[in-house]
Order: sequence, then C-alpha cells, then structure tokens
Amino acid sequence: MFRRLATTCGALVLALVISAAQAQSGYPDRVITLVVPYPAGGTADLLCRFAADKAGSNLGQQVVVENRPGGAGGRVGTESVLRAAPDGYTLLCAAQLTFSVTHLLFSKASFDTRALEPISVLATYPLILLLRANHPANNLLAAYPLILIGRGSLPFDNLQDLIAYARANPGKIN
Repeated sequence: MFRRLATTCGALVLALVISAAQAQSGYPDRVITLVVPYPAGGTADLLCRFAADKAGSNLGQQVVVENRPGGAGGRVGTESVLRAAPDGYTLLCAAQLTFSVTHLLFSKASFDTRALEPISVLATYPLILLLRANHPANNLLAAYPLILIGRGSLPFDNLQDLIAYARANPGKIN
C-alpha cells in the first residue's frame, strides 16, 4: 500500500515538475525519453514505466522508456543521459546510488554524475538481508559478499555477532 502511494506520488511530482516547465516554454513539444540503466522487466524498470505512463498522460506527450543496461551500477545508461542535450527531453530514471556515489567509487569515470539534478522520488523500499535457514551464514556470505554498515555504538561488529545479538534480543532489531 505504502509503495503504491509513494510510486503514485512520485509520478505525480514528476508530471508537475514537467508541467511547470511546459507552462513556461511550450514544453514538451516532442517525445521525452526516460532512460532506465537496468534490464527490462525488473522492479526499477516497472516503476519507471509506470511513471512514464502517468507523466505522458498528464503532459499529453509520449514518454518513451529506453533500457540502457550495462556497466557497473548502470553507468552505460547514466552516461548516455549525461551526453544528451540538457533540454529536458532525455531523463534518467534510476536508483539513487546510480548517480550519488559513482564519482566516489570510480575515480576515472568519463563523466561526473553530480551534474544531474534529482526531480522526484518514485518509490522507497526496505533493503533486507535474507539467509536460507539450512545454510550457515559464512557459506552464504562467501558466495554472495555484502557490506553491512552500522553505528559504532552497536554491541556487535561482524555478521556472526549481529545474528547472535538478534537471536538473544528478539524484537530489538528491525
């Protein structure tokens, strides 16, 4: 329910922002391209397609979703948006990390994502860590390494201690 509400609000905010530009300059007078730097069919793609549909209906102009997957963290699609003319007709629809930390992770990137301006939040969702009950955590994490970040004041500093703490203190960790 919350996800649907957040998605709808995000699409409406996107449409309102674009509508404000339309009122000032006749925008949009041609097709808008919404670049998704991930493969088609995933959650990010579906959210972006929903937003494109709502924005297109509100603007009276077609909004085309173009999937441009590839590169670490969606760099291929992101770079294509940064290389496009800054006229508001090529937009990026991506997870926040796609553009917020790229300049920190890739010092030799051919572009600087700080040139992008956020328009709207389409959705928020929890990120959870799931472990299969019949596998020891060490074996699973060896196959799928993760980075866990927490406050220094927490009474654990590794995954095994976190699991032990959670088991000993039900309801204290969410």
